[in-house]
Amino acid sequence: MSGNIYTEASNFLLNHKTGSLKSRIYSAHNASQNPRASPARLYALIMETLKHQDLLNEVIENSGILSVEKKLNHTIALLLLHDHLLLKPGKDCISLSASHPLKSAVLRHKARLSAELTRSRLRRGFPTVEALKVAAKSCEEGTTNIPRWVRINTLKTTLKGVLSTTPFDSFTKVVSLQSIFDPPENSQNVYYVDANIPNLLAFPVSVTQMLTSHKLYAAGALILQDKASCFPAHILNPPPGAHVIDACAAPGNKTTHLAAIMSGGCGMHGKGRITAFERDPRRSEILLKMVNQAGANGIVEIRKASDFLKSNPQTDPHLGYTTHLLLDPSCSGSGITAREQAESILTKFTPLTLPAQSHSVQAKKRKRPTSPPPLEPENEETPTIPNDEAAAALSTRLTTLSGFQLTLLLHALSFPHAKRITYSTCSIYCQENEHVVVAALLSPIARERGWKIDSELSMLKEWKRRGIVEEVENMAKGLLKHNEELDHSWVKDVAMGCVRCDGGDGTGGFFVACFVRETDRSEVGYTFIQEEEREPQGEHEEMFEEWEGINDVVEAREGSKLPIISAPKKRNKAPRNSHKRVKILRRKK
Repeated sequence: MSGNIYTEASNFLLNHKTGSLKSRIYSAHNASQNPRASPARLYALIMETLKHQDLLNEVIENSGILSVEKKLNHTIALLLLHDHLLLKPGKDCISLSASHPLKSAVLRHKARLSAELTRSRLRRGFPTVEALKVAAKSCEEGTTNIPRWVRINTLKTTLKGVLSTTPFDSFTKVVSLQSIFDPPENSQNVYYVDANIPNLLAFPVSVTQMLTSHKLYAAGALILQDKASCFPAHILNPPPGAHVIDACAAPGNKTTHLAAIMSGGCGMHGKGRITAFERDPRRSEILLKMVNQAGANGIVEIRKASDFLKSNPQTDPHLGYTTHLLLDPSCSGSGITAREQAESILTKFTPLTLPAQSHSVQAKKRKRPTSPPPLEPENEETPTIPNDEAAAALSTRLTTLSGFQLTLLLHALSFPHAKRITYSTCSIYCQENEHVVVAALLSPIARERGWKIDSELSMLKEWKRRGIVEEVENMAKGLLKHNEELDHSWVKDVAMGCVRCDGGDGTGGFFVACFVRETDRSEVGYTFIQEEEREPQGEHEEMFEEWEGINDVVEAREGSKLPIISAPKKRNKAPRNSHKRVKILRRKK
């Protein structure tokens, strides 16, 4: 079987070498006496295939094509199916002759493959292949004004130390972020010192390779971290000596940022502690490597393969005195930029383990066996699902995610000595953002303990983009009890306490809010208006016994599915004392 673009692309994927993929492809092309494919076409095939590898992997696995077609391996199948299913929807674009064995191996199963593609695509909320491709292209175009952000790790060095190191000492400082994209004609090597986050620099994306090959990067002194990703630790701002929890810590950028903030200077460790939870064993190893490389192992305790939701501050002495918590849970990732995804897809590529019969495309010549029967599609026709059902699938996914996010946040609110909590997502959806914040604020645990939103956000006073007032108001109205009324100044303050980012801010899509609690209720900016009699809540354990937790699916005012908090169960026994029932949070006069 002669060589072709697919075997050549497969070799580049499977043979990991130093240097970028593009430089490897062009170098091989220039060195070859008889190149088989243009380097541009080869690079495009690999990158476009990997952008959709999760979807294509589902098609491969669910169709069972590898178990039938012994000439195919996983990598070759990925590349072939990209051109067959995605390059030009409805047309076969495999760049092989009609009689080529690899092409025949795919075309024998085109009905089943098409059906599996449709199912996988619709599960992601895209009604057509074109819609999927347009969304990917739009995301890529939205990253043109996002620089390469670099956080100076003050556990290892200082801003002044970095800027005095070669080649940064020859870079020109610019006074605006826009100048990163339109540098002066006499200098392409420029940097910008961020106005919001200390020790954060912006560089043109073109210098990324220089940054990642620099000795300071290898030493953990430079950390590539998006500006918005720096907001949670910056807003939490734990002082030296604080006891902090990072509830969903991997890969560790926010964890090491917390450590740098608490250190108070280069290499200076206070007596504080950061407990970093990560429930996934593989990601726990990544976290460990990141913490060690950043020099934060003296202050960070990693709980490997440990679930924050199973932690108990009442029985664990290391957690009982936690004062600050950072929550950055799993989310839809709808705010992640295409550039961030593209830079990670090569590292995520792992060939599937195949049966022992054949791992090679270069089969020995032998008597050709009878062609295997085609895989039968589950239905004769490719299933079609209306757009509203695709939207419903997305809504269901957001409901599941927001339910988990709210559970995590409520657990954090229960820590007895906690006084400051940040909640963040890399999502653009209000279901994961404002809705979760409002549901947490109006929960029994937040009311009982006096939690409120930090609407001042002194660490980011100049940031203009805040929460969506209408989403805060609508969610709050859906959660109020019959005898409660909404204070609109409370709504505005909650929205002001939510920070949003998007591509226009030089970042990806991001959301963060900060919850604060003061031990003296009289000092809290909002208080409960007492109205009718009820029995007081007892100890916190008693409150948890009564609270029913999250309703995974409930009808909201607009008919969407949203997670909300159940009302506490009513007791049958008579109250011991006369107390007033909570009405609603309202600003004191």
